[in-house]
Amino acid sequence: MNTIIAGVKIPDSKMAADATELVRDTASELLFHHSRRVFLFGSLQGARLGLHADPELLYVGAMFHDLGLTEKFRDSTARFELDSADEARRFLTGYEVDETDIRKVLGENFLRAFSKAESVAKINTRKISSEGSLKRINK
Repeated sequence: MNTIIAGVKIPDSKMAADATELVRDTASELLFHHSRRVFLFGSLQGARLGLHADPELLYVGAMFHDLGLTEKFRDSTARFELDSADEARRFLTGYEVDETDIRKVLGENFLRAFSKAESVAKINTRKISSEGSLKRINK
């Protein structure tokens, strides 16, 4: 079934349909429609700027970007963005999407930022206080 909203075709591949079903089954209506709007606005803005993206990968990225906010995919030890990225990676890997394309969906800058944060965390020991602020532990 071809669905077109504001001139943007919603991908209708099996992977896109399964992503839609997963988000519909695990997220609230509000989050589901928010994620669809992210895809639509991203597609429209990309077209306006002359950018070209794989619509299917853009769709999956948009649909999964806040999935870590849901009960099913929330990990109390990680930020919701990381939980969302973990589920997107798992989902895309299940469809044998190439690692290069997975990295596009997750965002090279996002991955680079967390890689850098991880290396800094290994060098510097930090403690989270009960007030939620980060404090350096003196060696």
